[in-house]
Amino acid sequence: MKVSSRRAFYLALSAAIALVIVILIYLLTASRDFPECNASLSTTRMTPNGTVTSGLYVNIVRSGWRRATITLNGLAYRDGKKQVIARVLETKYHYHRGYYYVAIEKKILQSMDNFTYSDAQTFLLGEEKHYYVLKIAKLNDDNFIMYYGRQPELLCSVTRK
Repeated sequence: MKVSSRRAFYLALSAAIALVIVILIYLLTASRDFPECNASLSTTRMTPNGTVTSGLYVNIVRSGWRRATITLNGLAYRDGKKQVIARVLETKYHYHRGYYYVAIEKKILQSMDNFTYSDAQTFLLGEEKHYYVLKIAKLNDDNFIMYYGRQPELLCSVTRK
């Protein structure tokens, strides 16, 4: 049986296109979504400038493909001075080998936010950074633990599955 080179070329091209489509479908369906969850965090930290006590509420929702919106609301007290944390972080992320790499695209400070740069350096998600590495481990169907380094930082409860 004689097969023309043109027909063989089109068959190979069709097979390559089909393979690319299958790979793209796999990547889109197997992508890891950031878990939509909320958490509250109460900490007391000793800093060189004094003791900082804070209560922080964190809410994470997906806002598009490979995008998440993180809302931070809370209070921080240092040396009797109260500061309000009220900000929204619009982020993009990717998942690689068990880690979520989160990049802040836009930070929106609410009108009542008076949290300063020096105070922000003592907190997890309020830090003045543009890139974070978060490891999220699933405890069960309704809870996740977020690690920022070696120790757990947040226990996040799922809001929507």
